[in-house]
Amino acid sequence: MDSSLPSWMVHSCIGVAALTIPMVYFDGQLFGYHTTLMSAGYILCMGEGVLLASKAVVLPAGEDRLRLLKKHMYLQVAAWAAIVGGFYAIYHNKDIHGKPHFTSYHSWLGVLTLITTFLTPVTGALGFKYLGLMNYLPPGSGDVVKAIHRKQGSVVYFGSLFVILLGLYTPGINKGMLTYFMMASATAATCMILHNYINKYDKQSLPGGP
Repeated sequence: MDSSLPSWMVHSCIGVAALTIPMVYFDGQLFGYHTTLMSAGYILCMGEGVLLASKAVVLPAGEDRLRLLKKHMYLQVAAWAAIVGGFYAIYHNKDIHGKPHFTSYHSWLGVLTLITTFLTPVTGALGFKYLGLMNYLPPGSGDVVKAIHRKQGSVVYFGSLFVILLGLYTPGINKGMLTYFMMASATAATCMILHNYINKYDKQSLPGGP
């Protein structure tokens, strides 16, 4: 039985979470670009990408599955670009103000998440038959690479929530009840995606396909 939450509900929650953060923090300064780009990358693009992958994996090999996986790929490329921009913004901002790097749990967990974020598209590209890179892998290793990519993606997306929450709770940018609302909306969006991910992806995954 499919107990997935309605798409409109999940998309709406993602939108609220992804838009609230830049509405509060974006002021044209580098820190505002950091929060905005990280929100766009991890919450919006990556969140929507996970939903697309969850829908695609239950479909048999064919045009519908391929179309969803292509959209997933494009969204993850957009997420990667936004995240790189967000990292550059905060790194450069600290350089400008003479502040030391990597002095908080948020920054160290953020770096670990960032490293995994960079590795995940590699296994995704290798396991995507449409790109043709799977031909360079040892015979029979395609399904293993796909499984690794899925686990990496899970760690990156769902782990990024904790990094986001730690960042929002930082004393210097904590805005009281507004911060708690942003934390709640980000958590709700992630939980909704997790629910649909478990319901579709882990329980009904089909072997093979693009």
